[in-house]
Amino acid sequence: MINQRVNHLTLADKVYEEIKKDILVHKIAPGSKLGESMLSEMYQVSATPIREALKRLRSDGFLEYQPYGGHVLKQISLKEICDIYDVRNSLEILALQQASPCITKEDLIFLEQNAMQTVEKITGKEDEFVITYNKWNDEFHQFFIDKSMNSWIAKTMKSINDYLFWTRVPLTKTKRSDQSQSEHLSIINALKKEQVNEAISLLSNHIRRVKQEVIDFEKMR
Repeated sequence: MINQRVNHLTLADKVYEEIKKDILVHKIAPGSKLGESMLSEMYQVSATPIREALKRLRSDGFLEYQPYGGHVLKQISLKEICDIYDVRNSLEILALQQASPCITKEDLIFLEQNAMQTVEKITGKEDEFVITYNKWNDEFHQFFIDKSMNSWIAKTMKSINDYLFWTRVPLTKTKRSDQSQSEHLSIINALKKEQVNEAISLLSNHIRRVKQEVIDFEKMR
């Protein structure tokens, strides 16, 4: 049933957000057919907000419309995964380059404290863990994007963040501890030493490592 927690949103907005969340955490699996009647029953709303939500999700690129088959949740290809992580790598390197002159000691203390919140301390049911873990991870990367003060980097990253989340979820569900914390701390330590080029190299290696893990996991599925 639709959660009523965000009162200022319209019903269509709420339906869209709930379906999108279920897509991102893979509660709705790629390749699934999304029929209006099935979704109406699932989210206990009429067909009208469902229809509007499907239109938006199709515009977002999550759904494909098949003649006589209706809406189907697309399956992201290995090439798309490669492409999106390559875009992420380029943008985050640029963000760190532009952000580095503005990063203060206080910023690095904040980043370090956040990075020290280990994966093992993130608890909860599977979907809650996935959302919390990715929020913890994204806060680190988003810091450099915000600090760069480059609105085009921010806009472009915002446009691909949901896809990055979507590609990571199956791996996150099966691997509750990874190298991200130590890699984040290594980047912070390089910045503490004012070794910006080293921090950039570490960041790029970190993103490429995650990309390869996602690809390897998808190949095994």
